[in-house]
Amino acid sequence: SHPNKQLWKSDDFGQTWIMIQEHVKSFYWGVDPYDKLNTVYVERHEPTSFSTILRSTDFFQTRESQEIILEEVDDFQLKEKYMFATKTVHLLGRQEKSSVQLWVSFNRRPMRAAEFMTKHPITEYYIAD
Repeated sequence: SHPNKQLWKSDDFGQTWIMIQEHVKSFYWGVDPYDKLNTVYVERHEPTSFSTILRSTDFFQTRESQEIILEEVDDFQLKEKYMFATKTVHLLGRQEKSSVQLWVSFNRRPMRAAEFMTKHPITEYYIAD
């Protein structure tokens, strides 16, 4: 376990390796038919203590193939046609209270915050398989 949490790849069955990302909290391979071949999703831990979700279709070799999916994320999961992320938000009018938002993407559309009608702060979500 490297202190910089690096993600590496090899094109020649382990003879040589290239680093494709650092500060990786988690990663997921893209899923056919929702993603292009060679798509990888990376949850990258930032100095702010939050994560950024990135997608690349060429293992982060060119900037043109990279896309930021969502920023200031607590956690991320990719499950088939769904992507889930959580973000901590501070509630208006309540300095000490925060709530966890669930963000969802279906069929790789842009991430959207799910809405739950409750007056109480939400502390966590569980995504069942």
